[in-house]
Amino acid sequence: MSEHYGRIGLDRSLAPPIAAAEGGFVVTPRVAPDWNAYADRLRRHAPAAQQYLPGGQAPKAGQHHANPALARTLRAIARDGGSAFHEGAIAADIAATIAAEGGTLSESDPAGYRPEDSTPIVAAHRDRTLVECPPNGQDLAALMLARMIETFDVAEMGEADRIDLLAEAAKAGFRPRNLIVADPASMRVCVKKTLSDRAIRAMRDGVAMDRAGEPAEVDIPLHPDTAYLAVVDADGNAVSLINSNFPASGDLLQSRGEGFLLVDGNRNVIAPGRRSFHTTLLRKSADGQGFPFPGGTYPTASVMGMPSAVWPFRAAMRTWSSAT
Repeated sequence: MSEHYGRIGLDRSLAPPIAAAEGGFVVTPRVAPDWNAYADRLRRHAPAAQQYLPGGQAPKAGQHHANPALARTLRAIARDGGSAFHEGAIAADIAATIAAEGGTLSESDPAGYRPEDSTPIVAAHRDRTLVECPPNGQDLAALMLARMIETFDVAEMGEADRIDLLAEAAKAGFRPRNLIVADPASMRVCVKKTLSDRAIRAMRDGVAMDRAGEPAEVDIPLHPDTAYLAVVDADGNAVSLINSNFPASGDLLQSRGEGFLLVDGNRNVIAPGRRSFHTTLLRKSADGQGFPFPGGTYPTASVMGMPSAVWPFRAAMRTWSSAT
């Protein structure tokens, strides 16, 4: 991304995080309890304890913490690019650490990784155009939900009816999401057809305001500990950043393997080289608004907050996101 879209190079881009890792930071009251809560998990793994339990204990709020090992890794990437992480000493260290814990990752796995330029998927909601990332994430379902509620006049609804509508639409959208979203190479359904008027109309027919629909089963892990942010610049470029390993600390290695299933024939059954169903998404409206939401199944439903609360009532983004 830096090579093709950046303007200042990796050396300048990574200078601030390198400085933060080397110079350290003050542990905040919000972070300290989480760090302490998972101290025993870190303690069982010597490399993690060495980096994150100075003196054998989780840092307390107000204490200073530095991570020189992370700084060294970032310096190598700034100097040699992505190959410094996916190949060589860093990749070998990752593979050896996982092997020591009984894992199957080898050095050839990160070496074989290649980033992809993907074509965004889009859908209209009245006079707005929403832009999302294609599968293997659940962005497709978010667009389905936005299109489903398009014909309802939420601005004229009371709060109870509006919540009822969003709940019923979410149920109707989760069912097809659970069936079709996967690695694009294993998906059997066309994204364009899924967002067609005919398909959306069929889903919308399942939304009733006078009765509760059956809840959709969600066979994915619950993971409330995602750290996520998105930034949109003056040129409309959006960057989506996730730093999460599902439960516990967001600093440790995570393969997102929990998104796989062990059901033969399922589109998300684990297989070599396959990307699992992924829950975090970045959505962006064509007018430049980016609004990310972490939290398992919640990001899919939260897409309805923009057309149901922010746009009709001109609510402030911060007020709405804090309320949800």
